[in-house]
Amino acid sequence: MLLQGKTALITGASRGIGKAIAEVFVEQGAALIINGKSDAIYDAAKELTNIGGNVMAVQGNICEEACIRSLVKACRKSKWRTKLSW
Repeated sequence: MLLQGKTALITGASRGIGKAIAEVFVEQGAALIINGKSDAIYDAAKELTNIGGNVMAVQGNICEEACIRSLVKACRKSKWRTKLSW
């Protein structure tokens, strides 16, 4: 597992390429903080958890300052140290 002990912040992770990247990161052992605009981000978090991931979801549009603040808070609150951003 190449990413064991690492934490990644992945935006756009509720579908498409972002979700595919999140799946690979989980398979490689990374803990994830994921972001998406819609409620679908919580479904993606459940799916990633079910395949063995340690996942925290934050809903919001990263073009908005409030979302960025929420992501920063999530990173700080987590016991994981974020080392990768995607």
